[in-house]
Amino acid sequence: MAGDKPLPKPLEDCVTVSDAVSADDLGRAAEALLDRHSMLRELCSQARPDTTAGLTSLHMSPAMQSLLTLFAEHQPNRLEHAVGVALLAQAFGRLLQPGGADRQHVLGLAGLFHDIGELYIDPTYLRKGTPLDAAMWKHIVIHPLVADRVLRHVAGGDAAIADAVLHHHERLDGFGYPHGKRGAQFPLSGQIVATSEWLMGLLDSGLAPRIRASVASRLIPGEFNRQLLDAVAQASMTGAEEAPSMESLLENWAPSILRIAGTLGRFREVHPWIDEQVRTASPGLKLVLELSVGRLSRIQTAFSSTGLDALAPQVLMSTLQSMNDKKVHLEVVTVA
Repeated sequence: MAGDKPLPKPLEDCVTVSDAVSADDLGRAAEALLDRHSMLRELCSQARPDTTAGLTSLHMSPAMQSLLTLFAEHQPNRLEHAVGVALLAQAFGRLLQPGGADRQHVLGLAGLFHDIGELYIDPTYLRKGTPLDAAMWKHIVIHPLVADRVLRHVAGGDAAIADAVLHHHERLDGFGYPHGKRGAQFPLSGQIVATSEWLMGLLDSGLAPRIRASVASRLIPGEFNRQLLDAVAQASMTGAEEAPSMESLLENWAPSILRIAGTLGRFREVHPWIDEQVRTASPGLKLVLELSVGRLSRIQTAFSSTGLDALAPQVLMSTLQSMNDKKVHLEVVTVA
């Protein structure tokens, strides 16, 4: 409106909400998650017996509490997911960076606020199953950048928390986003939050997370810190697996398995042609092509190591269906 003056501070510092998320709320959410997920309980208890204490003792400014409250109401089950990531981030932090209350504080808050940038994205883009074109995907890609900007300047935030959140979708092999950081460019705090978010996603899925984590920790080539994956693999081997929640596993996943096998088969056929394009590409395009070829080659190697490409895709599916072995079906789905 004419005559309106701009806010003297960012919106996050100008509003507060009533009944904000409290330490007690975080503690209750944490206890519920630990009761539900034995693997989460195993990882966290190895690092600290009183698991929830590190979370409930986190100090949040009123502005940070307001942001977290809005986020919790933005999408279903988002607070639980954030609490799970925070628990894992603190557990992994104690594994890789023992001692240091300040580091635990940073990792706990980074875990809680890692997806706060989603508050600034059209909720339509965040719905599961929504097909995203390139323009829509750009909105998703920027949410770590938005979170970085918010957490760097909001009261109670700081550069260390913002930096960990900024990198939570990066990967060690350079195939993450938003900046495609690789190796030493990828800070350890970001590696910890990235691994925590990935693992919590497996736990959230409800589909045999121990088996999925065990297989993924062996097959994922170069994305995550090896020490963290070793800890995940060790935790996945203790305790009983939760019963899968999906019926007709193989039938439901057959289209994805066939698509993956078909894609990797086409990649094998055109690989020589792509190599030729890499040799003649401009520097910028050459980097993108090299990263893509490297990623697909590692996926192809991992897929081949399972033996799933030993038969033609349709023959493979027919053979698996005739076996009628739920354990084998679950392992195949896990690889997919």
